[in-house]
Amino acid sequence: MNQDWDEIKRLAADFQKAQLSSTLARLSERNCVEVVSLLLEKGLIELVFTTDGKEYLTHDQLRKEIEDELLVNGRINLVEVSKILSVDLQKIQPIAEQIAAEDNKTTYILGQLLSYDYIIRIASEINERLNQNGEINISELTGAYDLPSDFLLHEVVEKNLGRIIFGKQDSSNPRLFYTPAFISRCRAKIRGALNGITRPIAVSAIISQIGMPERIFFSLTNDVSATGTMTSRSTGAIYIPHIYTKTQVEWVKSFFRQNGYLEYDSVTALGVGDTKSFIQKHLSGEKLTFLNKCVVGQRIIDQIESTLEESISTSSFLDISTILPSAISEEDIEKLIQVVLTPSKQRLTQIFSNLIVTTKYIDNLLKPVYDIADINAKNSVESGAYQKYIAEKTIKKDVDMDESVSKGGDKREERRKKAAGGKAGGGAQGRETKTKSTKKHQRGGKGKDFDDSESEEETQNITSKKKSTKDTQLTLINANDIKKEIKVTLENDGLEDLASEIANYYQMQINKYAHNKAQELYEISLQNSMQNRKQNHGALQDKLNNLLNDIRLYEKGLKMFSSVDVQIQLAKYLLKTLGTEFANEVAYYVALESDLNFASSLTPQLTNEQRNRIAVECEPTYKQTLTALNKSLNLSVEEFLIAAENMLVPCSMIAKKIDKKKDKQIILTHKQGLLDQLYKSTEPSIILHVACLVIFTIATQSMLHASGKFVLTILEFLGNGYLSDEDYSLLMKFHELVLKHFKSDSEETRNEINSKLDEIIPKAKDMAANYKKIGKANEKEE
Repeated sequence: MNQDWDEIKRLAADFQKAQLSSTLARLSERNCVEVVSLLLEKGLIELVFTTDGKEYLTHDQLRKEIEDELLVNGRINLVEVSKILSVDLQKIQPIAEQIAAEDNKTTYILGQLLSYDYIIRIASEINERLNQNGEINISELTGAYDLPSDFLLHEVVEKNLGRIIFGKQDSSNPRLFYTPAFISRCRAKIRGALNGITRPIAVSAIISQIGMPERIFFSLTNDVSATGTMTSRSTGAIYIPHIYTKTQVEWVKSFFRQNGYLEYDSVTALGVGDTKSFIQKHLSGEKLTFLNKCVVGQRIIDQIESTLEESISTSSFLDISTILPSAISEEDIEKLIQVVLTPSKQRLTQIFSNLIVTTKYIDNLLKPVYDIADINAKNSVESGAYQKYIAEKTIKKDVDMDESVSKGGDKREERRKKAAGGKAGGGAQGRETKTKSTKKHQRGGKGKDFDDSESEEETQNITSKKKSTKDTQLTLINANDIKKEIKVTLENDGLEDLASEIANYYQMQINKYAHNKAQELYEISLQNSMQNRKQNHGALQDKLNNLLNDIRLYEKGLKMFSSVDVQIQLAKYLLKTLGTEFANEVAYYVALESDLNFASSLTPQLTNEQRNRIAVECEPTYKQTLTALNKSLNLSVEEFLIAAENMLVPCSMIAKKIDKKKDKQIILTHKQGLLDQLYKSTEPSIILHVACLVIFTIATQSMLHASGKFVLTILEFLGNGYLSDEDYSLLMKFHELVLKHFKSDSEETRNEINSKLDEIIPKAKDMAANYKKIGKANEKEE
C-alpha cells in the first residue's frame, strides 16, 4: 500500500513538473491550416467553413447551434441564421430539413423552422383574438403571422380547435371561425331587427342598422324565425314582413269574395309589384280569367254563360255590359266575350258593339231582305243589267285598244326579242310567311293570282275576296235598302243604333247572295240561248288575246334578271297563274263545244287532271292542240305561247299581232294600276310588294309578274344601279321590318314594329310614286 501511494506522489510530481515546464515546440497557424487541409483531402474529417473562410466547424456543431437558435427563439428564418452563424445558406438548409424530418415537433416551412411550442403559442394568441373579436378570418391571420393560410388553417387552427382554440368553423366558408357567443349575439340582433319591421324595407338598410357583415346576416337569417320573407339573397333584396303581406292578402281575398273580380291598379296600390303572380298565388283555389286591366272569377263567367245560353235558346240578344260591374272596361268586356264564346257558340252568335246577337235573331231580321235580294236578282237578269255587267267586266277597255293594232313583223320573231313580265301578285316576304294576293289583273276579265307559298284555304279566300270586290261593281242591294227593311224591328227591340252597323256588315254577303242568284238565272238563260254562246265566243277571243299579250310582256320583264334560276322561278309562276288561267278558259270553251258535262262558271277553276280529261274526251278537232297546251304549262314560256297560238286555230279565234305602241300603252296602264293600288293599300307587306313592282316597271320599262316571295330578289336587282343608296337602304329596312312583324310572337314587339312601319310607309309610297331612273340605270337601258 505504501508503494502505491509513493507511485501516486511520483506521478503527481511529474504532472506538476509538466505543467510548470515550457513548450519545447509550437505549430504555426499556417501549419495548422495545412494539417486540416490534408485531413480534408484524405477524407478523415468533414468540416463546414464560415463565409469568411477563417473559421470552421463540424456538422454536429452546426446542427447544435441551429437547434440552440430554435430553442431560444421558437421560430427562426434560415436566412437570418446564416447571417448569425456566418455559414452559407446552402449548408444550413439541408441540416434544417434533416432536423424537421427527425423531430416531429419541429416544422420546416417556407425557409423557416417552427418549434412545437411556437405553434402552441400562436394557437393561444389566435384564441385570444377570437374571444376579443368574436370572429376570425384565416386571411387576416396570414398577414399577422406571415405564414401560409393553408398551414394556419390545417396545422394551427383546425388541429387545436376545441383544445386550445374554442370556436365554431363556418360551414359555408371553412376559413371563418366564430365563437358561440358571437353567433348568439348576431342571431339576437337579426331577430330583434326583423321582428320590429312592419313594412317592406331594403335588406341593405337592415344590415347597416345592426352593423353586421352581410355573410353572417344571410347565413343566420334562416335560423331566425323571422316574421317575413326576403325577395332574394343579395343586399339589393327587400324584406317584407308577414304582417304586411297578410294585410294585402286579406284585402284581396275579401274584395274578390264580395265582387268576383279584382282590378290590377287596386292591387298595385297596395304595394304589390307583380300583381298577376300575387293574385294567382293567393287565389289559387279560384278559377281565374286574367284580362287586360282586371281578373274575374268563375262566378262572373258562369253568370255570363247562363245569360248567353238563355239568349240563344230564345233567339234574342245579350248586352253583356248590363250584367258586369261598371269598373270593367270596354276592352276587358271584349276579351270576356271571346272567353265565353266557345267555337260552338260562335257559330250561333255575332258581335256588334259588345252586343252578342244570336244568328237566329239575325236570320229572322234579314229574312225579308233576302226576299228583296231574290226579286232584285231576277229583275237584273230580265232587264239585261246583269248581262251588261258581265260583258263590261270581260271586255273593259280592250275593244278600243284592239282597233289600233298594227300589222307587221312575225310574232315569233318579236317574242324572241322581247320577254313578257309578270303582273303584281299576292305573296309573302319569305317562305315562312304568307299574305293575300296584292294585285288584280289590269285588263280583260276574271284573272286571278296564286302565290306558290299560299295554302289551298288562303287561295280560296283570295278568290272569294276578288270575286266579292268585282261583284260590288254591280250592287243588287245596298246598305240603305237593308237598313230601311230592318230598322223597324230593331227600334222595337231598342237596338236602332245597330241598324247601320248590321246593314253594312251583311250588305256584301247579301249582295253576293243576290249575284249568285242572278248567276244561276243567267246560266239558265245561257243554256237556252245559242246567241249568248256566240257573244261569249267573241269576248273569250278578246280575253285570250289579252292574256297572251300580257304573258309576252311579262316574259320580257323576267328576262331582265341575270340569274337563270330567278328567270326559271318567275317563268314557272307566270305559267302557273296566267298560263293556267288561259288553259282553263280554253278547256272550258272546248268542254262546252264538245258537250262535255263540266259545271259552268264565270271564273273556271279546272285542275290539271280535269283539263287532261277534257283533252281526252273532247272532239278530235281540239284534242291534239289542247293536249300540247296542257303539257306546255310545265315547259318554257316561249313553248307555251306557241302552243297557245296553235290552240286558237281550232277554236276559230284569231291571234292578234304585236303592236309596240299598244305595248307601251299597256305598260303605262299597268304602272298606273300599281300606283292606284299602292295608295289604297294599308298592309305593309302589300305596300312593299307593290312599291318594288312600280319601281321595277319605271326603271326597266317592263312589266313584272312576281309573288311576294320574290320581293328580296327584286330589291337586290334594283339595288344594282337602279336605286340610290338612300332609297335602297329605305326599302331594305322596310323589308326587314315586315319580316320581323311576321315572325314576332309578342304583342309588345309587334306594336313597336308597327310604329316604325307607320313612319317608313309614307316615305316608301312617296319614293315609289316619284321614282325616276338614276344615271346608271339610264346607261344600262341605253
